[in-house]
Amino acid sequence: MECLTLKIIKMKNDYEKVRTSRNELEAILRIRGISKQRFGRVLNIKGSTIEKYLDNPYHLRYYQMQRLANFLNIDVKDVIDIIEVDLKDDMIVVEGEDNFKGVESLSGYTATPKDYVNE
Repeated sequence: MECLTLKIIKMKNDYEKVRTSRNELEAILRIRGISKQRFGRVLNIKGSTIEKYLDNPYHLRYYQMQRLANFLNIDVKDVIDIIEVDLKDDMIVVEGEDNFKGVESLSGYTATPKDYVNE
């Protein structure tokens, strides 16, 4: 007698959807067969936040990356690498980079010890 509860479902990838993904994270989720609803449950987010994170995965918080990594059975560093693939140059500027500009009103000002003394 055949057991009806043990049906093996073979997933078929729709590679056209993978090619039209907005970014690398969405492509990985589609390849793995993870829906938006499942993605939201894994990260404990709802509604427009799901779309926000799929549009801009670099907005994910570290603990959310960790939850996603645990669900996908990969390291957090791998999730970060997936997100970094789509970062454009000059998208995130950190102080000290070549194109960093200081506050113009303070750039020509040099403080003297007299400035710190209360009179």
